[in-house]
Amino acid sequence: MKPIRRGLQAWKGVFSAGLLLVVLTGCKDATQPTEAVKRCLGVTAIKVRNLGPTPVFSWAPDCFVGRLTVIKVQGSAAQWSVDAPVLSDTGSVAGISSGVTYGVLPPNSTEITPDAGLVAGTSYQVTVFHMMLPGEDPPPLRSTTFQF
Repeated sequence: MKPIRRGLQAWKGVFSAGLLLVVLTGCKDATQPTEAVKRCLGVTAIKVRNLGPTPVFSWAPDCFVGRLTVIKVQGSAAQWSVDAPVLSDTGSVAGISSGVTYGVLPPNSTEITPDAGLVAGTSYQVTVFHMMLPGEDPPPLRSTTFQF
């Protein structure tokens, strides 16, 4: 009886180690967005911080947007615009997250309008847009005006 008992204990140990490995690796799904990277369904506020020579744009809640555009209020000339077509056929998510520094290309994005520079004492408007499929024109989520 002793050899059978040892064999069962050995298999029990192998089974437990295998189950632990499945639990640790099988529960993580890379295609599912986490709380910090969900797409924006609505933005309640945009905050502009002027830190030195370039402003930083953040929004609440902290979620992914599909486009960020900065325009001159007087004349509506585009100063800088970045785009992130983020919804793929597989449903993967990779948009523009809150905390964008003016003129610095965020990860997973493309520059639509190159940085035209900001002029001190001038009013600008920053707008964040919904995420979209490639080729779509996204509707705006929220805008705010700031003085540089």
